[in-house]
Amino acid sequence: MEKLLTQEEVDALLKGVSEGNIETEVCSAQEAVGVRAYDFASQERIIRGRMPTMEIIHERFSKDATASLFRFIGRTAEVTAQSFELLKFGEFLRKLPVPSSVNVFRTDPFRGSSLFFFDAKFTFLVMDILFGGPGTSRTKIEGRNLTAIENRIIRRLLDLVLDDLRKAWSIVEEMSFRCVRSELNPQLGNIAAPTDIVLAAIFQIELELERATMGYCIPYSTVEPFKDRLYGRFQSECTEIDPKWRQRISENLRRVPLEVSVELGTCEASLRNILSLQVGDLLHLDGGPDDPMTLKIQDNAKGTCQAGQRNGRCAVEVHFMHRNLNKERRIGKSTRSREIQNAGRSQLEGSLFQKDSGGRTA
Repeated sequence: MEKLLTQEEVDALLKGVSEGNIETEVCSAQEAVGVRAYDFASQERIIRGRMPTMEIIHERFSKDATASLFRFIGRTAEVTAQSFELLKFGEFLRKLPVPSSVNVFRTDPFRGSSLFFFDAKFTFLVMDILFGGPGTSRTKIEGRNLTAIENRIIRRLLDLVLDDLRKAWSIVEEMSFRCVRSELNPQLGNIAAPTDIVLAAIFQIELELERATMGYCIPYSTVEPFKDRLYGRFQSECTEIDPKWRQRISENLRRVPLEVSVELGTCEASLRNILSLQVGDLLHLDGGPDDPMTLKIQDNAKGTCQAGQRNGRCAVEVHFMHRNLNKERRIGKSTRSREIQNAGRSQLEGSLFQKDSGGRTA
């Protein structure tokens, strides 16, 4: 092949570049640094640090799952935490053994779905033991669907481990796990976009001479509302009550001002009557002048009282207090108040209502 440039031309070109006679393009530092576009909808984020609380959760789950499996199949199935990592959901699916029993479950009350999987070898070993087998048989599982009995056993097995997982997570947040559907192909268990970050945990199961795996993944967006507790210390380390702080908080709470009001009575009226109200109209309430009134604290009914006068001002005398007192109809339901009122002399100097010459209340 003929050369495009002779040696003399190459030397002249290099000389021109070195002396600056020939202009060349230089990549500036500004172009290298540049502004990079960022998609706020994606989960391409950097999540740093360990999650010490997850180690406690998985340790509790391993112990509870070991005990539950022993009660379920009657043989020792040692469950140990094998790995935990934060990774993309697509990477987690590629790591799942094929075939696997993939189960999608809801994490109420938080949004999104999560995924729990069993190694197919483990599920069929459990079935072999439950039906009287030695637990060492090799069942061909590729290329066929599960029977109704196999689906029912897997569902019972799933309910056991999900209940243990719920108990383990209760040290961080109370959640309820509910199975939505089950699949044999991991690619059908899509709960998030392939690029979404998930919390993935894998556990190893030693069932006599056999080994299998199971695990779960929860989208990072599900645990984001309480993620700070996952990075913090175990709760039992922080549950000791400081008496001084407790006393200070109690004293400050006792100084909080509350609005106390008394409900004279209520009545029902149609919208037409309300719109036609004028000055001088009378509204007939459901309570009489001698009936106890409802004592409210922050608009919540907390007791009953009697209205009257004291030192020339309106006052009420408390007859009954209850922490969870609901709004009551006072007519015929205040016998306890009347007993307290009759037990001792009233501290009120007079009634709030005046009586005319005929003894009627005005």
